[in-house]
Amino acid sequence: MSYRGIFFRASEIENLQNEYSAAADKIFNDAQVRFSNISSLEQLYARVGKLKNSESILTSFRIKTQNSYLQRGSIQDPWVGAFTQSPSDVHRFNFFGSEFIFYSTLVVVLFLIISFFTKLKFLKTSLATLFLVLVIINIVNWQIIEPRKIAEAKDGLNLDKYEDHINDMLACKVFDSLYHPTLGYRKSPRSTPSNYHYDVIGKDGDGSEVTGTVDVNSESGSGNITLNGQDKYITVEWQGHGELIGHDNDGKVYNLEVN
Repeated sequence: MSYRGIFFRASEIENLQNEYSAAADKIFNDAQVRFSNISSLEQLYARVGKLKNSESILTSFRIKTQNSYLQRGSIQDPWVGAFTQSPSDVHRFNFFGSEFIFYSTLVVVLFLIISFFTKLKFLKTSLATLFLVLVIINIVNWQIIEPRKIAEAKDGLNLDKYEDHINDMLACKVFDSLYHPTLGYRKSPRSTPSNYHYDVIGKDGDGSEVTGTVDVNSESGSGNITLNGQDKYITVEWQGHGELIGHDNDGKVYNLEVN
């Protein structure tokens, strides 16, 4: 299947794709070098500050630091590549596209040749007329519509935006590896660079108060709480700024806050 209905000029769109891919690969490789060998947030901020989209990336960093849990990856809008096609587009045949019209023309030619061996004058005339119409449509597709689509594809290529996206993605990846939330954090022998120990308070589904301690990373963790004098093991997940939701082995739910 041709890209976006391009059939007669498939080689042109392929050359355009190859040129874009080569340029995009260079941008990606350069960005990887730019964000390699960074061992501190200070180094990261220094390198980000030299980029033309530095303000956007720094805004992403600030948003990440406002949460008690770490939102990993880029928080910008998802990137859609210039030549990206959805699975439905890839597998769907375009019954009005250049490719279908071209092969339809060949089928009509075949039937037109067969009709010459018959005495059905009306059939010959109808097929000959249809053939001429299809030839005109093929010429229009080849000389007008497809060049217009290729021109639109060229206009849609924006390597500057792609470079901004790659810089944001890789910068956020490095940031995620260096930054750790510290809300409510207190030093504990169980604490590690990626796992934090918190005192928590909260309530169960019946409104009974609970207290306890949990060990949590940027997404989830576990710990123990006390409910009506009884100790319970729970697993927890971040739900918001300083807020956790816990579940015990019986399926009971607890709404907790970092104390």
